[in-house]
Amino acid sequence: MRSSFFIVDKEGASGELMADMWDDGWAGESSAMTKRRVRVNFTHDNSPAAHVARTGQQLNIPDAYKDKRFSREVDPTTGNIVRATLVSPITDKHGVIGVVQLTNKLDGGVFDVEDQEIFDVFVKYCSLIVHFASMQQKMIFHNNLNKVYSSMLSLHLSPCKHDMAELMATGGVAEPPPDFHSFDFYISDATRADMPGLVAYMFLELFPPHLFDRPRMSEFVLTILQTYRPMPYHNSEHAFCFTHTMYLILRENSGYFDEVETIALLIGGLCHDLDHPGVNNNFLALTKHPLSQMYRTSTLEYHHYFMAKKIIDEKNILSRLPHEDRERVMEEIKSNILCTDLAVYFQMRAQLAPVVAEQAFDWGEQRHRRMLKGIIMTTCDLSGCCKPFQISKMIAEKVYEEFYRQGDMERARGYLPLSMMDRRRRGRQPPEQLQFLAVVLAPALLLLRSVLGGVEPLLENARKTQDGWREEIEIRGQKVWRQEDSIPRTRSTDIALAPS
Repeated sequence: MRSSFFIVDKEGASGELMADMWDDGWAGESSAMTKRRVRVNFTHDNSPAAHVARTGQQLNIPDAYKDKRFSREVDPTTGNIVRATLVSPITDKHGVIGVVQLTNKLDGGVFDVEDQEIFDVFVKYCSLIVHFASMQQKMIFHNNLNKVYSSMLSLHLSPCKHDMAELMATGGVAEPPPDFHSFDFYISDATRADMPGLVAYMFLELFPPHLFDRPRMSEFVLTILQTYRPMPYHNSEHAFCFTHTMYLILRENSGYFDEVETIALLIGGLCHDLDHPGVNNNFLALTKHPLSQMYRTSTLEYHHYFMAKKIIDEKNILSRLPHEDRERVMEEIKSNILCTDLAVYFQMRAQLAPVVAEQAFDWGEQRHRRMLKGIIMTTCDLSGCCKPFQISKMIAEKVYEEFYRQGDMERARGYLPLSMMDRRRRGRQPPEQLQFLAVVLAPALLLLRSVLGGVEPLLENARKTQDGWREEIEIRGQKVWRQEDSIPRTRSTDIALAPS
């Protein structure tokens, strides 16, 4: 008796119905047949296996040699004529994916009902094998496809050679403007071209010169900035604003964080919104975006970290750090970027606020340090609200334009956008900004002021921004939103901005 196992290949380049066949069998206790594997073409074949592969119907043929539907087949191993044949398809939702065939029962008879029942059970096990083999092949294919895509991505994650040459012509850094060390500073048309050099300057100012190779640093910074999409708000300009605020906070509080933490905070700031698509996590979930299937929480933040890790590894920017420090930097960067998810921020703020209120903050407690770094990340992320009002207002308009684009897409899909994302309600901007400043930003700033030094200018500018939005409301004749109208005053860290 001989058994044959076929895995059907419908995706061949020739467009023909091909299959891989495994043969095995035995003629008696002492006469095992040779196993073999061959490639067969079922397209024009008149064998029982080919018929089942094309039709998906099971066959139990008493004598295939006499059946006019099939070509007369001779067993290639024994030379015996193929008589009794039992053939069954293996199927999935797309059709036949395999065929199992038994030929020439040992006693020379036909396959009866009992044989059929045993064979059906055997076919089920074969079906599992085929499905597993198919999944394994798909996994191998997609793993290799990912390597190809990764190689393509690496090719495009390289800065323009002219930009690289231009930056290196100045030693990889740019001369900072006179007001660079003020929280008021914001990139302008005159300084926008200097962003890469100014980022490199911040790194070289905070860390000893031997820590980063200048050409490698220049390539890294240029790559990071070009990986931000040209969105109204989540772009390289926002990344620079975040990094600049982080730089000033770290500069004013030297010694509180060790070298690894400081590196992770600055790199995390620079990379925190890499490849941002201009929509939020809720929209990704609503539209079943692939990223939302990969990361169930903090979807965009996990993607930003993935992109950051890819570029950090590609450019080997941490090559001069010991291996243990490199691993710790990456862990810190991941934690820091995930903290820019406002959902994570609110959780951390709720935990840190009572600690600070009770004057129980302990620099030796890693949990306290981690929460503080999370608050710093959020503060830097929202530091556009802590610029002079005209700059802050311009940044807010960019945020709203991005929101309105998302709202337009939601409305096109039949959903009602939130007020702040509804272009038809753009007149609500001033009160919405006042509410955001009081509920989201103010508590973060007050927490930082309680633990760190040098952040008072951020508070002062935030107050001026509040005043600016109130003036906007008065000009428009709208009612001024006040925090006490919405939430009770429970903690000093959760009230509207107040002078120190």
